[in-house]
Amino acid sequence: MQPQESIAAAATEAEDAAAQDERALWIAWRVSRDEAARQTLLSMHLPYARVIAAMTFAQRTTDEIDFDDYLQLARIGMLEAFDRYDPLAGAQFRTYASRRMRGAVLDGIARLSERQQQLNLRRQLLAERSASLAAATDEAAEASVGGATPPVEGDLFQYLAQIGIGLAIGFMLEDTGMFSAGEQAQPVADPAYRAVELRHTRRRLHELIAQLPPAEGRVVRLHYAHGHAFEDIARELAVTKGRVSQIHKKALASLRALMSHHGECNAAF
Repeated sequence: MQPQESIAAAATEAEDAAAQDERALWIAWRVSRDEAARQTLLSMHLPYARVIAAMTFAQRTTDEIDFDDYLQLARIGMLEAFDRYDPLAGAQFRTYASRRMRGAVLDGIARLSERQQQLNLRRQLLAERSASLAAATDEAAEASVGGATPPVEGDLFQYLAQIGIGLAIGFMLEDTGMFSAGEQAQPVADPAYRAVELRHTRRRLHELIAQLPPAEGRVVRLHYAHGHAFEDIARELAVTKGRVSQIHKKALASLRALMSHHGECNAAF
């Protein structure tokens, strides 16, 4: 026998012996629930999760998700495959597990990407609302925020209060379905009546939208009920983005006035 053939034969024998040892570990775990066998098997195969994660990460189309997330998802897929694997079925564990690991990574990344997109959209919507409300529309507001004349403390306070109230109205109008109720709920330390009051105010605001002028009502519904950005609304209404911002600000002011008229706008609101 040639030296190369001897080396190949020895390698084959070593592989066969390793396969037999692994098979014995699987049987010990499956039949006797030997925890030591389980830990040994996991130590043998968990490094393979990094291989699957690296292969999937190399094919990524965005850099929003870190490699550690890929690795964690691959490990979860491996553990799921570990619990289902039958060593008597004939397939090697890594062959069996690789498909489940890839599926776990791809499914998990899809969920994470969707969540990231939702968070990005929410940040964009909040930024647009803030910019819309902060836009100065009269000389007093311009002076209060740094015009040629010295700021007047009362004017500045009123200006900031209007922005805060506008954002609060927007919070209560928001009904995009992007986030669970738990993420928008009041802190658990608040009394129960505060949550009831908030639900009542939100319901009343939605009713008052019908009383807004058509353009204002449409902008409010598109932005808050459907989660459309100002740029998208502008295209739909065939106006500029700046005009949408103006209509949005006016709509919130109208809603605030309607709430005050009906005696439903207090200092906390």
